[in-house]
Amino acid sequence: MTKTRKRYSAAFKAKVALEALQGEQTMAALASKHGLHPNLIATWKRQVVEGLRVIKEGLAGDDRVIVNGLMQARPGAKVTAQEQGPPQAQAPRPTIE
Repeated sequence: MTKTRKRYSAAFKAKVALEALQGEQTMAALASKHGLHPNLIATWKRQVVEGLRVIKEGLAGDDRVIVNGLMQARPGAKVTAQEQGPPQAQAPRPTIE
């Protein structure tokens, strides 16, 4: 008898994390309301807070920032933009038989 792990959608995680950020209810109350462990809500809340990054300086005029994948930069570190052409077509993967 195996037990599968419960998986939550990104929308549900965001909803619960935002409720936690609002601070209207305690973590224990939110956990009870949604049937979750308080540590899980704290983790989702931390992920939301850490994921919110705002570029305040260095952009001019119509500059845009496009992020593809996970990128990290230390506060105060110099970040340079690179021009990117259209995506390259990937070679087909060999099939293993």
